[in-house]
Amino acid sequence: MPIMCIYSGVPVTPAQYDAIRAEVGWEDAPPPGAISHAIGFGPDGATEVNLWESEALFRDYLVGRLMPAIQRLGIDLPFDPAGPRILEAAIAVGDPAEAYWLPRAVTRPLQPA
Repeated sequence: MPIMCIYSGVPVTPAQYDAIRAEVGWEDAPPPGAISHAIGFGPDGATEVNLWESEALFRDYLVGRLMPAIQRLGIDLPFDPAGPRILEAAIAVGDPAEAYWLPRAVTRPLQPA
């Protein structure tokens, strides 16, 4: 079952986020089960919303890739021990689908499968 993972108030700067994203290698080697990722930065910290094929695949990524990358970079992010809010998700994509690539929010159409 697809899930939505929501983190709110994450004390990460855009520069730290870019470093983490590069270290994780999301674009070069997307993690198994990842459907989409979005993050926004506000005065109360970042809010991140991720869609995954399953909670087990998300947890594998969190423990096996994301947390080790953050540690290698020496970034201190106090995560809530309870983790993100996780909800069962229904996913719909508009027609035509577009992907938004950071850091400049440039759009480009997804290629048909």
